[in-house]
Amino acid sequence: MTKKISTNKIIKDNFENAAEQKKIGNYEVAINFLKKNIALDPGIYESYFNIANIYEEIGNYNEAIKYLIKASKINPNDYEIKVNLGNIYIHKDLFKEAMEQFQLAFSLNQKDCRISNSVGMIQRKFDNNTNAKNAFEYSLSLDPTNEFAITQLSIVEIGRAHV
Repeated sequence: MTKKISTNKIIKDNFENAAEQKKIGNYEVAINFLKKNIALDPGIYESYFNIANIYEEIGNYNEAIKYLIKASKINPNDYEIKVNLGNIYIHKDLFKEAMEQFQLAFSLNQKDCRISNSVGMIQRKFDNNTNAKNAFEYSLSLDPTNEFAITQLSIVEIGRAHV
C-alpha cells in the first residue's frame, strides 16, 4: 500500500489503518477502511487497487478483477494494474486475457521483469518454447540475476534438447 495517497487526513488515516489491518490479517476490516475512502472520494484509484490486492491475497479473484477494472478506468496508464490483472487471469486459467493485460503493461513499461516472466510462463504452458525463451532472455537482459528467469530458461532449454 505504497501508492500516492490523498492529502485529506481522513483518507490518509484510512489508508494507514487499512495497511495495519492487512498486516495483521484483518482483511475485511482493511477492505472496509478502503471502502470508506471510496465513499469519500471515488476518484482515488489506489483505494480500488489496494482492495483488489487484498482480494487477490485471500483468493477472491472475481472481486479482485472487479476492483482492478475500476482502478484501471480511473488510471488507465498504470501498468501495475495491468500486471496484477494479468496475474489474476493466470490464476483463473484465462490465459488470453492475461496476455492482453501483459501486452498493455509492456506498452507502458518495458523495464519490469515480472511482465516478461509471466509472458514466458504462459508461452511455456502452451509449448511455445521459442517465445518462452525470448521472454525469459528479455527478462535476463533487464536483470541478469533474475533467478526465476534463469531457472525457467534452463527448463525451456532442457525441453528443447529433448524434442
